[in-house]
Amino acid sequence: MADKGSKVPVGVLSAVVILGSIATVFLINNFGEVGFGTSWPVLLMAAGLCLSFAGYFELGFAILGFFLLILLANLTIIPPFGKSWPFALIWIAILVVAGYMRSKSSSKKAA
Repeated sequence: MADKGSKVPVGVLSAVVILGSIATVFLINNFGEVGFGTSWPVLLMAAGLCLSFAGYFELGFAILGFFLLILLANLTIIPPFGKSWPFALIWIAILVVAGYMRSKSSSKKAA
């Protein structure tokens, strides 16, 4: 969780990220070749990033990574999600290791 004395105002930063991603998605929809039906995962990726700012690192990055895979599949950069879902398992494994390492380092600090 974020500290009360944190120097970064998490609420303001989260609002900027979410509003910026909404504006970006609609600007791309209006002026680009990619429509909202393809780029909607960007909004949920922004929510995952905001969760990371608030101190929920593993959850935030899990959401961000999952919807990044969906976005890449929508943009046909990677195969459709039905074929590329193992990337999600790899991402989850990385986050499990990162969470374990964070918990191990925080327990050393507490001791």
